Amino acid sequence: MSRHILRYESPEQFVRVPSGVVPGVVDVDGWTVSEKLSEMSPEVTANGIASYRIVLERAVGASDELGDAYWPAHKLADDLSLAWCVLCGWVFEDCSMGGACNADPRGWKSNYNSVSVEIQRDDGEFVFEAAQSWSYRCVTFPFMPLVRVIDVRSKLQSAPTSILELAKLYREARASRDLMLLSKALELVGRNYGKSRTTRNAGLQNFINSNFAPGLITETADWMFTKANTRFETRHGVDIDSPTFALAQPMTQKEAADYATNAGRTIRGFICSELGVQMVVSRHN
Repeated sequence: MSRHILRYESPEQFVRVPSGVVPGVVDVDGWTVSEKLSEMSPEVTANGIASYRIVLERAVGASDELGDAYWPAHKLADDLSLAWCVLCGWVFEDCSMGGACNADPRGWKSNYNSVSVEIQRDDGEFVFEAAQSWSYRCVTFPFMPLVRVIDVRSKLQSAPTSILELAKLYREARASRDLMLLSKALELVGRNYGKSRTTRNAGLQNFINSNFAPGLITETADWMFTKANTRFETRHGVDIDSPTFALAQPMTQKEAADYATNAGRTIRGFICSELGVQMVVSRHN
């Protein structure tokens, strides 16, 4: 009977890794899991950026083998996607060519991405052009990611249910860019440090001060919880302090961006701390 190789490839990511590192290969639950680096244009490759995918492979020969591989492949792919998000802060779809990075309103077309590239060139920044993708979504790793991703997956599998569900909630918030989901995740993190507002804020602030290098978290725990509990995008649709009907105050664009960055890093930092893994932090994650 002929044997065929069943193969699944993750969406494309853009990464920087140290020169000379060797892509890894690991056996996981009957699958050969490998990481594939592909060179891009000479200009991009010269700046250390490569296309990256995780590949799952298994030999199958009969229809029942193929059918038996279907759901395990989906489960493993989802596990690795979750572990990737916990490790580096992006969901796989974020860097997918022609996918979730489209800057245009649904059904519209624009030159937003090309203008973004030109502005960054004007500012003297190195950029690379990829159709429908943001030029800056490149994660810098001090190592090849696969072994660490597998390790995070293993630790998530044995983690308390609360940590696993928190990781899933964080991924959902990142994938949807929903600040309300991010606030829900922040609330779960905060509850680990106490029930009262004072105790919770002080405990989380101590965690931030002890676990993040200066500059990685630019707002206080009190600032994050205040925004989470009082703004239209994050909690209540109405102003609960107003004697008459009034919408809660919306965030400014800068507040929303600062909240997403600070709350996101704090949540992911807490998850990684509970798992005993080192989170990877780049400029935009």
